[in-house]
Amino acid sequence: MVSIPRWVAVVGGIALALCLVLANVLLSVRANATNIKLYQNLWTELDVMEDTGMSIDDLTEAGKKLIDYFLGNSDSPQLTTRIHGFERELYNHRELQHLQDVKDLFVSGFTIEWLATAASFAIAILLITSGKHREASIAIYASAILSVVLLVAFALPAASDFTGWWTKFHLLTFTNDLWLLDPKTDWLIKMFPEPFFFATVKRVGIHTAITALVLGLAGFVIGLFGRRRPRTEKGWATN
Repeated sequence: MVSIPRWVAVVGGIALALCLVLANVLLSVRANATNIKLYQNLWTELDVMEDTGMSIDDLTEAGKKLIDYFLGNSDSPQLTTRIHGFERELYNHRELQHLQDVKDLFVSGFTIEWLATAASFAIAILLITSGKHREASIAIYASAILSVVLLVAFALPAASDFTGWWTKFHLLTFTNDLWLLDPKTDWLIKMFPEPFFFATVKRVGIHTAITALVLGLAGFVIGLFGRRRPRTEKGWATN
C-alpha cells in the first residue's frame, strides 16, 4: 500500500472535488452540444424547418457538419444546402467568424474536461490505494453537493430571465459582438433560436444533476468499503 501524509490526502481531496465538478459540468455540456438526436428533436418541436425553409434532412446534415467542426473533424462548418428550394451556402462571413469563436470555446472546454477527468481518476486512485478511503469519499460527496449548488445558482436566474442570462453569458464568454446575429439575414440564428438554447441548457442541468447523484453513490460505496476494510484485514490477521 502506498503511504502518503495526511496533508497530501487533504489537498488531494480538495483537488479531486474541484476536478470532478469541472468534469461533470463540461461533460454534460459536451454530451448535449454534440447530440444530433437532440438537435433533431428540438428542430421538430420548434418547427425550425418552417423558419429556415430547410428540410429536416438538410438541417441534420448541417448539424452533423457543425458538430464535426466543433470536434475538430472538419476545417469548416460551411456547406451548400437547399433553402426554400434554392441551393446556396448556408453561412455568411459574420456567422463563420462567430462559429470560429464558438469552436475555440468548445476546444478549450473539451481540453479542460479531459484534463479534469484524468486528474480525477489519478487522484482517486492515489487516495484509495493509500488507504485514504474516507478522504476520497468526502471529496466525491463534496463534488456532488457543489455540482448541485452551482446548478441551482445558475438555474434560478436562467429560469426567471433566460434572455438576460443568455446575454450575460455571451458578454462574459466572447470578446466581440459577432454573436449579435440578425434573424432576417443570418440562418444560424434561425436554426438555433433562443428556445433551442433554453431547452438545451435545461438538459445540461438535468445531465449534471444525474451525474451528481451517481457521484454521491460512488462516494457512499467508497466510504463503505473503507469502513469495512480495516475489520476485514483484522479478521485475516487473527486467522
